[in-house]
Amino acid sequence: MQQPQIILLKEGTDTSQEKAQVVSNINACTAVAGVVRTTLGPRGMDKLIYDDKGNTTISNDGAAIMKLLDIVHPATKILVDIAKSQDSEAINKIKDLAVSIEGKSLEEKKSLLAKCAATTLSSKLIGGEKEFFANMVVEVVLAIGNDDRLNLIGIKKSETNLVL
Repeated sequence: MQQPQIILLKEGTDTSQEKAQVVSNINACTAVAGVVRTTLGPRGMDKLIYDDKGNTTISNDGAAIMKLLDIVHPATKILVDIAKSQDSEAINKIKDLAVSIEGKSLEEKKSLLAKCAATTLSSKLIGGEKEFFANMVVEVVLAIGNDDRLNLIGIKKSETNLVL
């Protein structure tokens, strides 16, 4: 993580732009917050980000979006650094909470996998029946097994784990 820069001003330095700079900082941070705000909540929207190198990214992860934005304003850079540090901390807490299913009995595996699946099924649409759908997902995944047919179901691989 980068260390914050401390700027010392000489005695007698003109600070007449003080209020204008504060307003500029607020406006810049509000603009970034506006981009990220619409990705939050149950009706969060995906953002399509197209960079100058021709790369296109679609995401609704606020921290990932902030990393992809070409931000030059110092106050908003601090905002991005805060998001990165929180994202990093969250990943470390997730790793600490991870439970291995290796060496567990089939019933224990099914139970743990069903709990994982149920946590992702808390939407208003199927939240009331999440146990039913969680067990269905586990049965499907176990039916496929270690076969090469994983492309038959929608699985995204992230950097740290397999997300159903």
